[in-house]
Amino acid sequence: MTAVKVIVLDFAKIEFFENYVVTHVNEDIVLDMGHFEVYKELFTTYYENRPYVYISNRANSYNVNPMAYIQNNVLI
Repeated sequence: MTAVKVIVLDFAKIEFFENYVVTHVNEDIVLDMGHFEVYKELFTTYYENRPYVYISNRANSYNVNPMAYIQNNVLI
């Protein structure tokens, strides 16, 4: 299936499909609160009030600061 929209950021590539989104985080990135805020804004804008599934393609080695989940009150 071909992505409907693709966004390339300095830390990840995001592919939007009709009912799901796939992120490809760059090598050696540490995802933190700022990254999740960008995700939340993009996902909310694209999907509006429609349900969707978030898929993280972990082909590269990267880390997540666990405090970012708590600080943003979001699970993605």
